[in-house]
Amino acid sequence: MKRSTYFLILILSAVSAVAFLPHRTYHLQPETEFRITGTSSLHDWEITTDKASGSSSMHLNGNQITDVSSLQFTIPAKSFKSGKKAMDENTYKALKASEFPNIKFSISNVKIAQKEGNEASFSGNGNLTVAGVSQVVQIDATGRVDGGKIYFEGKKDLKLTDFNIDPPTAMLGTIKTGNEITIHYKAVF
Repeated sequence: MKRSTYFLILILSAVSAVAFLPHRTYHLQPETEFRITGTSSLHDWEITTDKASGSSSMHLNGNQITDVSSLQFTIPAKSFKSGKKAMDENTYKALKASEFPNIKFSISNVKIAQKEGNEASFSGNGNLTVAGVSQVVQIDATGRVDGGKIYFEGKKDLKLTDFNIDPPTAMLGTIKTGNEITIHYKAVF
């Protein structure tokens, strides 16, 4: 009886120790990229940035992400580039970048939906602030640990009008941007 009690206490202690291992803070790396794609009455378009800053509190067990307790990032609105100056200026105007210079995102209580090898699926509700308007959005991502770095990748469909952004127009309104956009993200920690 004593032996089984000691064995049970030993197992519970080990499980408790693993459950309460400290999280480590990881910071976004230069390989991080955000790309926004959309449509217009003339052609499809995209605009990208690699200028985000941010961090995440995570716990790893070897090459597996076992817990993400928080993740946040900030993107300077004027860091998005399309390769076309007029489009960039219209984007900054639509984002109200002079008044609200940063796009911000924060999430906590991320759920790990599925694990497979060094990859896992993640989802959670986060707070996204664009052009001074905050909305709760559900974010899904695939995460993996590879070569000492942690990668989260995914995409999210949004509507500009959800953030009180009027879809930009050009050439006296003859070219109109669609309301629906997709944010593609690759966050590297």
